[in-house]
Amino acid sequence: MAAGSKIYANAVAKYNEGKLLDGEKLKRVSEASYSDAIKMLYDYGYGEGLPLENADAEKLSGTELNKLIAFVNEYAQDEKLKSFLLLPFLYNNLKAAYKSKFSSVSENAFYPFFTFETDAVKAGEYNALSPIAADGLKSLDNLSAEGKITSREIDCVLTACMYKELKSLSSGLNRSLKKYVSTAIDLKNILTAFRSRKQKVDLKTATGMIIEGGSVKEEQLKAIVASDPETATAMFDGEYHEYVKKLFETGDFVEFERETDEILYALSTKNRENMTSSEPFTGYFFAKLTEIKTVKLILTCLKNNARDEISKRLRRVYD
Repeated sequence: MAAGSKIYANAVAKYNEGKLLDGEKLKRVSEASYSDAIKMLYDYGYGEGLPLENADAEKLSGTELNKLIAFVNEYAQDEKLKSFLLLPFLYNNLKAAYKSKFSSVSENAFYPFFTFETDAVKAGEYNALSPIAADGLKSLDNLSAEGKITSREIDCVLTACMYKELKSLSSGLNRSLKKYVSTAIDLKNILTAFRSRKQKVDLKTATGMIIEGGSVKEEQLKAIVASDPETATAMFDGEYHEYVKKLFETGDFVEFERETDEILYALSTKNRENMTSSEPFTGYFFAKLTEIKTVKLILTCLKNNARDEISKRLRRVYD
């Protein structure tokens, strides 16, 4: 098999899938002390190249994320798929780089694989970036010139650009990824609308935070922000009805975020046994990403003596 073939890439992904931490291992980590949990993770393969005495939640998760990015760079079956999977990491760097123009930003905020793009943003040279990213950064420049730039504005503008670019890239990739992007946009918009309602954000500002590309209409999101719960819930008669109803009843954003992660996990890991498609590869990628986030969550809770929070916030792991 050729190293660049889809089947070979999927075979490598399936091999790596076998090394993912299962629920039992993660349970043992979550029941250990903070220091013992780190030692256990080293036994499970975490911390490669990182001295044990320097290990913490950020460094361990960062090391694994860098390995995952390197895996995609080496084995992704085409440039479009590679761009899709790595886009959130790239946009993390674009946000951090733009914020560094106005305040101090730790080097730990950057992933090491996007130095060219990161340096371009710091220098204000956007031509080498995608047209979508360049347009977003230019709009931030305009806000900056008007004295209206804030960290939240940077996050909002570039997050919207990221989803717009993900939507564009998903066309022509496997069907699971197209549905994944649309659903991710919908769930983010619903949560943003509820947060705007809770924080009493005015309707015009809240509407400006809506990300395009999902199936939920602007009128439905505006109703969450400004209408009574019964009226707003009635406008959701499809797949999101129960989620909207539950959020109005409980106001539990943490639970909604956990449910969001589980929905997106299920979508991103569908059909991972079909070796003739890219889905085994993308399925492993998202499963490993979920594992890394779960490990970071567990270690953070253990370090802060918040063991009870683990079960409340724990995301589903790869079966």
